[in-house]
Amino acid sequence: MKNKLNLIVILVGIGIIGYGYLEYNKYQEEQNKYIKIDAKVDTVQINDNNRTVTFKYDVNGKTYSSNITTEENLEIGNTKEIYYDKNTPENSKIKLMTMFKSILILVVGTLIVIFGLFLSMKSMLAKGRIKRLKKKGILINAPIQEVVVVPKDKGKNPYKIRTQYLNPQDNKTYFFESEETSKDLKDIVSKKQIKSVPVYINSKNTDDYYVDIDSLG
Repeated sequence: MKNKLNLIVILVGIGIIGYGYLEYNKYQEEQNKYIKIDAKVDTVQINDNNRTVTFKYDVNGKTYSSNITTEENLEIGNTKEIYYDKNTPENSKIKLMTMFKSILILVVGTLIVIFGLFLSMKSMLAKGRIKRLKKKGILINAPIQEVVVVPKDKGKNPYKIRTQYLNPQDNKTYFFESEETSKDLKDIVSKKQIKSVPVYINSKNTDDYYVDIDSLG
């Protein structure tokens, strides 16, 4: 389940990066396509809060006019910098796209991909650790001390098991705690009347262990 979620995070990040790349291409196209020019306000039509302004400007000795809707308080005779399409000069804009939007999208997408890769690496390392402990560690059946139920508002995985084990070799008591899980361990332990759980321990470091709650069903 975690692997699927990590993959989804990475794919979402890649999708955002793709969108950012498209936006950056649009930005570059506009920069290459439009040319800045000083235009004069010829007419102004007011409709609610918007103004439809007719600009007039000269390109290569020919006068063009273009209607643009804006909220700016422009009056007839004002001069305003606008951008006209060099291929079709009668088409113009007051503003062009900025690079900031596309760069921000690319940065956000990249960070999401990095986060997804980090989660995937963390999951792989955890699986590798469990596999190593199961293969080379010492297996004991530790008596269940209690099933801890964390309030749901403090986490999505509210259940974990605490165990207590008396080692007959050194006569010391060891305590082991499982990872948190969404499985209702309290219900599982109660219904199956489970008294102990497998614990794999690193023989050289008792702090390195794995409580195998998956084996409980």
